[in-house]
Amino acid sequence: MGGLGSGRSGGRPTVESSLHLTMSTLLTGRRDRHEWGGCLEYSRSYGSTGRVEYAIRLDPEKRIGRLVVRHSLPLPWGGVDAVEPYGIELEATPQPLGGLRWWFVCPVSQRRCRRLFLPYGARKFGARQAYQLGYASQRMSPRDKGIERVRKLQKRIGGGDNILAPIPPKPKWMRWRTYDRHVTMIEEAHRPVLAASMAAIERLGRPQR
Repeated sequence: MGGLGSGRSGGRPTVESSLHLTMSTLLTGRRDRHEWGGCLEYSRSYGSTGRVEYAIRLDPEKRIGRLVVRHSLPLPWGGVDAVEPYGIELEATPQPLGGLRWWFVCPVSQRRCRRLFLPYGARKFGARQAYQLGYASQRMSPRDKGIERVRKLQKRIGGGDNILAPIPPKPKWMRWRTYDRHVTMIEEAHRPVLAASMAAIERLGRPQR
């Protein structure tokens, strides 16, 4: 569901490094019910897990609802950061083809959103804009972005995270034309990454003045 440890250390927290709640996750398989509860578990980058307990009550006729959450999250230095239960208002908007689309009402900014975040150190879930959360990709160097692109392309044809590994063979279900196109994209994405890596190695090898 979420976790810590994404992005570079320091600076503003990112979306990827924050715990999150999504409306689609909470509503999956329960659209015909008006009241239910549950528990979500989150892993932290330092190996511990935390719990977020929740209870939802919906009133489709009035297009309003309420989510009550309570989180108990481990701290890096030991112990648990337990927060008392608090409520998050919900609102629904009608859909063109019928039905309702449910939204969180951010308890920090009061804006409607479909996803709430809990960055490290925050006491309440809030909208991305309320905590001014960026994305990990915005904090990546051009070389890091290139490496991430190569990894994504490799995984599309059954490869792994190691960008130095040989390009995987064609999956049985994939057409040769599609496979060849992916191979070409991987090779093109590799070039700037290798060039940046070689430049970094050369800089390290230069004598210090």
